[in-house]
Amino acid sequence: MFDCALSKSELEKICEFPNYIKKYQERDEDLTRFAYSNAYVIRKMFLYPKFFEIYFGIEHGITINDEILKEDIIQDIDIALYGRKRKKDNYYGIKLINIEYPFLFYKRKFNIKQKKNAKGTIVFPMHASLHISREYDIYSYIKELKNLPKEFHPLLICLHYSDVLKGHHHIWYDEGFYVTSAGNGYREDFVKRFYKILSSVKYATANETTSSLFYAVDFGIPFFLYGNRKVKDVKLHSVAEKYALNNYKMDLAKKYGVEKYFNKITTTISKEQKEYVDKVLGKDEKKTNRLYVSLILYREWIKAQIKKIKRFIEVTKLKKYSKYLTQGILTHMTKEEQLSLIKYAINKEVVEIGSFLGANTVNIAKVAKKIYALDNWNRHFEGVFLEFKKNIENYNNIFVFNNTFDNIYRNFFQKVDVVIVDGEHDTLEHVCRDVNFALKILKNKGILIIHHLRWTPFVKMCLWEKRNKVKRINNLENLFVGVKVED
Repeated sequence: MFDCALSKSELEKICEFPNYIKKYQERDEDLTRFAYSNAYVIRKMFLYPKFFEIYFGIEHGITINDEILKEDIIQDIDIALYGRKRKKDNYYGIKLINIEYPFLFYKRKFNIKQKKNAKGTIVFPMHASLHISREYDIYSYIKELKNLPKEFHPLLICLHYSDVLKGHHHIWYDEGFYVTSAGNGYREDFVKRFYKILSSVKYATANETTSSLFYAVDFGIPFFLYGNRKVKDVKLHSVAEKYALNNYKMDLAKKYGVEKYFNKITTTISKEQKEYVDKVLGKDEKKTNRLYVSLILYREWIKAQIKKIKRFIEVTKLKKYSKYLTQGILTHMTKEEQLSLIKYAINKEVVEIGSFLGANTVNIAKVAKKIYALDNWNRHFEGVFLEFKKNIENYNNIFVFNNTFDNIYRNFFQKVDVVIVDGEHDTLEHVCRDVNFALKILKNKGILIIHHLRWTPFVKMCLWEKRNKVKRINNLENLFVGVKVED
């Protein structure tokens, strides 16, 4: 019936992670810049060669409001490419460059049109991600789909790759539907598959607002929101995605007024719908000159190579501190990050915010005059504090403060040479609370060290706000070391 429909085995195969992306997964790098063929299309748009790594952010989908992707913040980048102009052109130090949406460029470049034998309706069911699951009454939704008027049949279900990897595709096959997918979101041919699917149908529908709505209408395919979209439960499988959780709980169609335009079953695209979609896609906006963007991308590549050289030199010099490393205590820091703490703690008075099991506490105690270990050990799993005390029992220059961070900060007035911030990173408020305290107790020209530059966006966001109070002096990717500017 549909030439793009897939068997179970074909579907499962194209939803697997491609080999080229695995090296980035192994390095625990953010993959946003590779999502949904965007990197592939960007290279064609701006003549950026495949053998050059990408050192810039790319908006991986369409956002209805002016939200900036938090994923861009955790990358070590200075620019990000966005398909629609935002209210600000600088976001916490990242310059936002307005370009044409890569999907629209691809469609135009290859002159993709709807097939003459297009039929039926493409259905984009609600999806989450690999790290976030959403539960809704899928059988109620299936019943509603089967009750669509005859003119919208046959139905072709287009699944997100994360649902296939979780095994949710079996339900749709068992219910007798034609099923397809554009494949794993990191496949370079994702955009090609997406438009192959879109060109095969006459209508499109979904039970939530996604990029497919805007791409479908732009392609000339009538779209309508339809069916059960009430989320019963959202489950988080990765702390690093905590900041994205709220978007998966919301009914975005209702929040941003999309349902006003697309809440009725339709076989045509109204003038109001077209104008709304064009506005969201920024089609009337003047885009940044492509040659100018190309030059910027090459400049960012050169800057990244210089950073790599500096990082290599720094890591090489840190090796001389290896004799102070303690083995056998679990820590979330790399060897190079631990050595960096030791380097700056020699003969200094140090405050460590977030001590966990004490691996860094012990390392620092070997070289520092004093170290004040500040933590709320109740936030860790059971038994951590007892293990911590056991690990530090042979050192008399470690002073322990176990309480809520707010209570500790209210009663701590000691001025010190170095402050290490590795406490609660789950909100901007928590990170800035710790950084504000660190700057308060640091002596002039003291050293501020903050871990997890690439774990959540909040560290970089807070540091941008404090950019006039501390100057960075190191090059490690996930560890910030800076000197406090004189009061």
